[in-house]
Amino acid sequence: TEIYTEKVRNRYARVLVWENTEGDPRSTVEPHVYETSALSYKGLAFDDQDQSILVSGESGAGKTETVKICMNHIATCQQGPHAGNSEMSPVVQRVLESTPLLE
Repeated sequence: TEIYTEKVRNRYARVLVWENTEGDPRSTVEPHVYETSALSYKGLAFDDQDQSILVSGESGAGKTETVKICMNHIATCQQGPHAGNSEMSPVVQRVLESTPLLE
């Protein structure tokens, strides 16, 4: 769907990770799984704090898919604000290869 496009993914990374804004940058974006993953990456990369994300819900609610989306976004955040999209980074590739471990 349109809420999981590359444009949306890049916007959350840009606003929450790469732009220096005054105040709380979360006030400029809607709640989204990309918000959670971007802030987690920022805490890990810039604040040197361990991070964990808990995804809960009933059977069939989309927990595994949400974790995949979140992990992919964290991996793409590490590419930086000006990364080209033509090539998959080794980090993104490793994250995508870890998907079977979630099942």
